[in-house]
Amino acid sequence: MSDQLLDAALTIVGSDGLSTLSLTSVEQQTGIDATEMYPSRAELLAALLAREHERGLAELLATVSTVLLAAGPNTDFIGAGKSFVALVAANPARWRLILDSGTDAPDDLREQIVGARSRLLEQTTSMVALGLMLKGTQSDLDPGTVASFLLGTAEFGCRLVAAVSTQFDPKPLTQLITTFAEQFAN
Repeated sequence: MSDQLLDAALTIVGSDGLSTLSLTSVEQQTGIDATEMYPSRAELLAALLAREHERGLAELLATVSTVLLAAGPNTDFIGAGKSFVALVAANPARWRLILDSGTDAPDDLREQIVGARSRLLEQTTSMVALGLMLKGTQSDLDPGTVASFLLGTAEFGCRLVAAVSTQFDPKPLTQLITTFAEQFAN
């Protein structure tokens, strides 16, 4: 029952944004009394955010880690960036929630969103440090700074892909990632 409620909540958030999610809207979509599992909207949102961050980050880490470990030094960041875009394009509702800056989130969730984004930056920094170590060049680069830049750039592009009102083709974004990563590799 919990998954059914959270799936409905994700559909609502994916199509109309966080501000439109309510227990009533979830109940209307599922026919289930949402208050039995989630007494408040905040608890429903917290559960949804936790589930989608866990699933999304697991997908991202599995995909990007595999690319970084398998790829050659000139293709590791290219493959990782393309993988990120592909994940977002495959499940835009999930990534719209994950990449949300929290500006339209209720106050009680903003802290959770910021915390999840901090964890993503930590994990990205670790992957960048590994990538730079495997690459063996440009060791003077700070992995945290590189991770912040790459993540910010990727998030911006992926927001375009995940946007509800925009039918953004991910192909130009993957070409931009390729061009950028090739320049970074040289």
